[in-house]
Amino acid sequence: MSSSSDWGVTGGSQDQSGVMRQRPKIGPMELVIQLWRAKWLMVAVFIPIFLLGLLAAFQMPKSYEANSRLYVRMGDENVYRPRVGSESPVAPEEELLIQAELEVLRSPVVAERALAKFPLERVYPKLVEAMNKHMAETPPETHDAIAEETFQKAVATLRKSFKSGTAPKTPVIGTALEHENAQLSAELLNAWIGAYLDYRNEVFATNGSASL
Repeated sequence: MSSSSDWGVTGGSQDQSGVMRQRPKIGPMELVIQLWRAKWLMVAVFIPIFLLGLLAAFQMPKSYEANSRLYVRMGDENVYRPRVGSESPVAPEEELLIQAELEVLRSPVVAERALAKFPLERVYPKLVEAMNKHMAETPPETHDAIAEETFQKAVATLRKSFKSGTAPKTPVIGTALEHENAQLSAELLNAWIGAYLDYRNEVFATNGSASL
C-alpha cells in the first residue's frame, strides 16, 4: 500500500518496485457508459423527489393578486400654513409626502373600514366558522367580545395580504392585495383604496400637516 507521499505531481503513484502508476482517466464515452449503467438508480432517486414536489405544489392554496396604482401630487392640504406670525407656507418634499401618504394608506383604520364593507363570512369563512363554534361553547354575554376578537383577527389577516410601496423619486404608489378568491381580491382592494381616500380627507381636513 502506498502512502500519500508516493503520489507524484501528475496524479500517479509509485509501487515498491519504483514503477510509476498513472490514475485511470475517464473519457467522454466512458462517462456516458457509466451514466447509462446508473440510469435506473438516477430514475429511482429523481422520481420520488419530483412527485413529492408536484404533490406539495398541488396542495398549496391558490391566491389571486389584484393590483392598482395611486398617483400622488402636491395639494393644498399638504401645505403647512402657520396661523401666527408672518412665515411663508411650507410644502413638504416629495419623498416626505409619499411617506405620509403611505402611512395613511397602511393605517389599521383603513383596513377596518374596508373589511367592514363586506360580510365577514364571505371574506374569511374559516374565521367565522371558528367564531360560531366558540360562541356555541360560551355564555351569550361573551359573544360580543368573541365577535370583536374575530373581526380584529380578520383585520390583521387582511393587512398581511395588502402590500404597498413606491420606487425612489417616483410619485406613484403601487398597491396589491391577495385573496383566494379572484373577484374578492379586486373588490377588497377597491374598498381599501376607497377607505383610504375617505380617511385621508379626514386626516387633512384641518389644514394638512397641522392635523397630523
